[in-house]
Amino acid sequence: MTVTVAPAEVESGTATPDREAFVAALTAIDPGLTVNADRAVRRADDICLDIEQGKTDEQVLRNTELRFEGGNVPDLSADQAREIVDAARSYHC
Repeated sequence: MTVTVAPAEVESGTATPDREAFVAALTAIDPGLTVNADRAVRRADDICLDIEQGKTDEQVLRNTELRFEGGNVPDLSADQAREIVDAARSYHC
């Protein structure tokens, strides 16, 4: 007898490969970024909006630092912010 088990849904109930890949990318940057994965995804929405609005790369990076630094990630580096933006572009926007 074969039993098939459906994959578990993530917190928001909307598991998608892109969301999972984005969250995995953030976890690889710093596990503190995904303590609340739903919040991280909402912040990625804002990164995409910044990009769509034509903000400069410097503005997008600075806004990313402001959005993700603090709490579980008290000292986000510029390189980490760049990695977050790259992950958002690759998996979320």
